[in-house]
Amino acid sequence: MRRWRWWLLLCVCLAGLLWGGSRPGQAQSDLPWVTPFTPQRVLWVAPQGTGPGTLAEPASLAYVVKSARPGDLVWLLPGTYAGGEALYMLRDGTAEAPIVYRACPAAHVVLDGGVAFASAYTWFWGLDMTNVTDPGEVVGFIQTPDGPVKGGSALVNVKVPGTRLINNVVHDAVQSQSGIGGWDGGPGQVYYGNIVYGNGQNPETDRAPHGTYTQNNYAADGYKYFVHNIILDHAALCGEKCYNFHAHTQGAGTVSGYYLFQNVMANGRLAIGGANANLSPSDHHVVLQNYFYDMGKIQLGFRKPWQGLFAENYVARNSSATLTIWGAGETAFTPPGATIVRDNTFVYQDNWHYLDLYSMTTTGLLGSAPLRPGDLIDDNYYGEDVRVKYWVAEQTLSLKSLAAWTAQSQQDGNVLGFDGHSVVGPNPTASVVFALPNAYEPGRGHLAIYNWAGAAETLVDLAPILPPGSAFGLYDPQNLFGEPVLTGTFDGEPLAVPTPAEFQSYVVLPAVPDQAHVCDPDYARPGLAGYLVWPLLALAGSAVWAVARWLGGRG
Repeated sequence: MRRWRWWLLLCVCLAGLLWGGSRPGQAQSDLPWVTPFTPQRVLWVAPQGTGPGTLAEPASLAYVVKSARPGDLVWLLPGTYAGGEALYMLRDGTAEAPIVYRACPAAHVVLDGGVAFASAYTWFWGLDMTNVTDPGEVVGFIQTPDGPVKGGSALVNVKVPGTRLINNVVHDAVQSQSGIGGWDGGPGQVYYGNIVYGNGQNPETDRAPHGTYTQNNYAADGYKYFVHNIILDHAALCGEKCYNFHAHTQGAGTVSGYYLFQNVMANGRLAIGGANANLSPSDHHVVLQNYFYDMGKIQLGFRKPWQGLFAENYVARNSSATLTIWGAGETAFTPPGATIVRDNTFVYQDNWHYLDLYSMTTTGLLGSAPLRPGDLIDDNYYGEDVRVKYWVAEQTLSLKSLAAWTAQSQQDGNVLGFDGHSVVGPNPTASVVFALPNAYEPGRGHLAIYNWAGAAETLVDLAPILPPGSAFGLYDPQNLFGEPVLTGTFDGEPLAVPTPAEFQSYVVLPAVPDQAHVCDPDYARPGLAGYLVWPLLALAGSAVWAVARWLGGRG
């Protein structure tokens, strides 16, 4: 009887551990931009691979992208993978079983030339996406009815459902290409943890590249998620024509349903809105807990009203903001809800917080409509007094204080009046730090440091990212695969971090990355989930032996 119980328990434990449990290192979350992934098959590829796809005999990327199937996890070994046919993503995954291409832990994997996502439910994770071999050639791709062709407007073009770009670096696109082109084409697009900088290296052309250029149709596809990205330094390439983030259309496209959360953006503008020919408004937006520095202008709405939530953002060194909101009296569309701007911090805004406010309907002129009673702009902090250029109810006014702005907006139809409980106070003199953990990789995170103290070093608490005792490296986002700025072991106390500039962003990486063993030939086992099965068998054996002894002792 005891032997029967022992073998039954062994089977139950193995089944639970191997198929019912979560996978090591894979995030478990209810957040819509984080989905657990259980591979059904594991493959390895190498730049010169010719094998069947084991770790000992890796395949080529060109072979795998033509033969991949739903549920595949493809580990990319270090090296440079040339652009061209190998980077046409043509094999579909599914929502439950995507195809995942991931860089080996701590490896520098370069995709040289551009990527076109013509396949649904494909993830790219941890890759260096750039153009290094022919900086004079346009090497992006676009999808046509006859297949992908060269000439895309971005280094990475996405126009299919279920695409996820996770913890990649997208940089130095050429010939007026944007870094990421995230277009209509289906639900479920997620852009998480990416570093985007320095794209569009030909300012002599008329085209204006952006860090990210994107459109979305919320009614058809739901939210498009941009979360935990660092987007930097596009204004240096072509001035005000270039944007860090440009959700925009002046044609038949739609700009609705953008969800921006905990992104770090610096030195380039942000715009969400369009002058689309179909008159549709720009609505259902969420811009929450983002960290902005020297953006020039943040523009919400463009010749059509904007609706959404702009909340808990930290905004510094911006010259101005533009907000085009719904006015009362809309007849062409049913307004989707209130516009809410709350609990934001605006500091060091070039002597005052300067806002252009327009109220309109989709068919009316800018500034023609009175305000809606239920919109909310309140509980914000301003480091300088508010100056508002105010186009509302066919008035053009210049409001030169917070009190005047509140009174005038209440007079023109808003029940509470805008910013009635907001505060004007001093600009900070102590440094402000935000430490943002990565939801996909334990021990990885981003830092946004506002060095208002002007100190050579700033104390940073890494506890939101690392547990005490963790070895780590601190990296410049624009040199992620180079030498770390700082290394050490987090002891639970604030750490002195170099801050040579007024604003500094960093990437924190663990010294031993998540799933570090999967590309180690002395550890990993080729085949179906080999890198998981053997450790789990050992764990299962220990657990079964302990419980079996307990059962045996009970007789």
